[in-house]
Amino acid sequence: MVRLALAVLVASAALAAQSRPADDKAFPRTKSFGRATIQYQDDTAHVVALYDYSQRNHDGAWLVVQTGVSVKKRTTISRENFQLAMLDGRMVPLPSQQTFLADSQQITKLRQNARIFDKDVKPYFPASTHTDLLRFFALPGEGTVRTLSFVLEERAVVTGDLYFKSPTLRWEAGTYRLVFDHEGGHAELPIRLE
Repeated sequence: MVRLALAVLVASAALAAQSRPADDKAFPRTKSFGRATIQYQDDTAHVVALYDYSQRNHDGAWLVVQTGVSVKKRTTISRENFQLAMLDGRMVPLPSQQTFLADSQQITKLRQNARIFDKDVKPYFPASTHTDLLRFFALPGEGTVRTLSFVLEERAVVTGDLYFKSPTLRWEAGTYRLVFDHEGGHAELPIRLE
């Protein structure tokens, strides 16, 4: 009986180690604000990700991550600057608008369920005076999709929702990496799904 309890304890510890990095040094320059809000900041980039709903509701194909990005220089931000690293290391880019629209019923349900967890990202960027929107996705009737967002002044912030579709149509529990890769800065943030 004692051996069984010890085996269960060891297995639980192994699973916990798989789902979280051995230590937070795996994600330097990041700071957590609660369970599902993470901030990355260095001299070139400041990125915030909020994923309260998706942290515990990821048995479907889609994840939603509220995001804010600020870089030091004036520039543009495009959908190609964002990816999500899977547990096996595969990189998942933001899907196309066509893929997003093809799953509009699932997206509508995801948005309705996640709405109560929505927070304003802007307060995490107190030095930013200008805000632009990441409009990479839109359902019918929501206006046009933009391929670029504009950082019109130093430390301006762009905010919006990022959607990722799993190649396996579900997201396993574990620690993923939200990657922002841009000529003006690079950031990697842990996205921990429970």
